[in-house]
Amino acid sequence: MRFVQRFIPPLRIGGVALDLSFIVLLIAINIAQTAIHVIL
Repeated sequence: MRFVQRFIPPLRIGGVALDLSFIVLLIAINIAQTAIHVIL
């Protein structure tokens, strides 16, 4: 998780910072699982 946070800064909306690294990590895991499922 911290590895992803180094490359993806939080999205600042007014006074709130939204951590996008968790969302990006979930999407990457989902894509990887789908790719592995298709290959196998």
